[in-house]
Amino acid sequence: MTNAILFNKMRGSGREVTINLIDSGIEIVSSAGEHIAVWPYQVVDLIKESEIAREGAFVADHDQIHLLQIFDAALWDRVMERTPRARATEQGSSNIAWWRIWRGVPDNLTGIILLGAVVFLIGAAREAYLWLFPS
Repeated sequence: MTNAILFNKMRGSGREVTINLIDSGIEIVSSAGEHIAVWPYQVVDLIKESEIAREGAFVADHDQIHLLQIFDAALWDRVMERTPRARATEQGSSNIAWWRIWRGVPDNLTGIILLGAVVFLIGAAREAYLWLFPS
């Protein structure tokens, strides 16, 4: 039974794999039963593209080509328990509320907000100057 997808960034395709949690790391096995790799727990991190819990792709330092996507929630939790860097990424991204809000703002709106802040500050500086140095 497959429980994850191993995505190849070079080819732009993914294949179903089975994940086994062994003492030395995450064992990745093809759907045909062929051994693909073992990712040691200490080198596995998480790439988050959204702030939704249990969503993202696991990566290993030594493997720049593959992403591992796990869809089984129970397996996700067991992987997170054993991978300290991925756990820190997951916890860090969910603890910073203002960053989550700011990331949700579209780029054009961000520019408008910054422009408004600059205009406000220029106006405030002008008012302060006229108050300090009346004509």
